[in-house]
Amino acid sequence: MTESKLRKKVVDGITVYNNSKKGSSGHKEILKIFNDSGLCKRYKMTVNDAWCATTASAAYIKAGLTKIFPCVECSCSRMIELAKKAGIWVERDSYTPKPADLIMYDWDDSGSGDNTGAPEHVGIVVGVSGKVIKVFEGNKDNACGYRSIAVNGRYIRGFVTPEFSKIATAPAKVLETKGYKKGDSTRGTFALKQLLLLAKKKKLITAKLDNSPTFGAGTEKAVNQILKKLGFKQTGIAGKKLLKKLGELLNK
Repeated sequence: MTESKLRKKVVDGITVYNNSKKGSSGHKEILKIFNDSGLCKRYKMTVNDAWCATTASAAYIKAGLTKIFPCVECSCSRMIELAKKAGIWVERDSYTPKPADLIMYDWDDSGSGDNTGAPEHVGIVVGVSGKVIKVFEGNKDNACGYRSIAVNGRYIRGFVTPEFSKIATAPAKVLETKGYKKGDSTRGTFALKQLLLLAKKKKLITAKLDNSPTFGAGTEKAVNQILKKLGFKQTGIAGKKLLKKLGELLNK
């Protein structure tokens, strides 16, 4: 999965709780995700506790990405300590965050210089438009909701920046856009299928194939299996480049 998709997974998974009020089913579900994970052994959350850090933690637990977020906590201060230890803390108010980064706040910030005060609240960055950061937060006026704050604005304490690049995969490239495809039935598709049948015999693919010239669903699946094996996007298209690469595979 690409980095952008991984970040979106975190954001989408937690923003479904928008407008969930304290004591609501959404609030209780967030607490359950946090408590059931067992990753914060020192404390079990209740409906009467402040829950902004819990919400931020639940976003990563729900997405299954705590490997890059080793700071699951219900305390903002402790979360910063763990983020620093993991090397994912940005001590710079002027930083422009990315979606799924966490933004820490200090409501006692004077607005002068780089704030190093005690953190009092945290939210999950949804996106940045121009110089405005859109944030999703738990425990915002006793509910889940959005906030907008300027880049390098007052009250920013710092950022938790999980390293998505460590687990992201690059998007597969398209090998070619022209060639045989589903619905074709020619001498060429018949020849392609003979090669695919040989590939199946060598256990390079598992798709079911008949011996006709028709490029059907089975042929498409077989072509995609070869494309995947070669590291290309599964387009279902078999052109000159794929035929050449398939031949090379069969000759190994």
